[in-house]
Amino acid sequence: MKPETPLIVGHTPIDRENTLWLDVDGIANHHVLFSANPEQVGVFTRVGGTMIPLVYPVDALTPIINALDQAPG
Repeated sequence: MKPETPLIVGHTPIDRENTLWLDVDGIANHHVLFSANPEQVGVFTRVGGTMIPLVYPVDALTPIINALDQAPG
């Protein structure tokens, strides 16, 4: 890979407040994405040649899903 190639890894969280971290340990283009944060979800998108990190708040869906009628039809 070229040195400028972004490397995104699934990882245990680096702290409990965030869901994505950029240039981890000072390594350029080494990004960590933690997908199990109950408060927010992190994603990357690419605009042209630039990786853009995005973080969105999540809705508490578990109570909604659990309240759905289990019977079909």
